[in-house]
Amino acid sequence: DPVSIINHGVLAASYQADGQVQKARDGVARRESAWPDTDLEALLTMLFRDEAHTARIVGELRQAGMDADR
Repeated sequence: DPVSIINHGVLAASYQADGQVQKARDGVARRESAWPDTDLEALLTMLFRDEAHTARIVGELRQAGMDADR
């Protein structure tokens, strides 16, 4: 099981992209519960040079129910 906020986010986004919506929503809920005050989008922006990578992951997470300000 992923042990970091980034791993949780990327895994949930991959579930969403693969059509495994419930797994994606569960992953988003676990991430938001474990790290409620962490801005995942900001972390991903620092991690990836290409902003398109961050945008794709965040887009999938928002479709899975991630709050817009997370």
